Amino acid sequence: MVDATHCSYRTSMDIFAATSPRPSVDTGGRRPTAPVVLSHSATRAVHDHESNVWDDQIRAQRWTRPVGESSRPVRGR
Repeated sequence: MVDATHCSYRTSMDIFAATSPRPSVDTGGRRPTAPVVLSHSATRAVHDHESNVWDDQIRAQRWTRPVGESSRPVRGR
């Protein structure tokens, strides 16, 4: 299991790509999988804060077969 909560946008997207069970065009096979969680992140659509994640990160996460989690908005500092 990988927690991508404190990763940058690009790093989290790289993690999602590396752990995705979708077929890989490069290898013609399937990539190894590992569930990726955003253990204490919320969506920027609800609260635009630098610690929250974009919708495309959440969409990418679903391909990694994430385990259950709960999130809450991060309030301003």
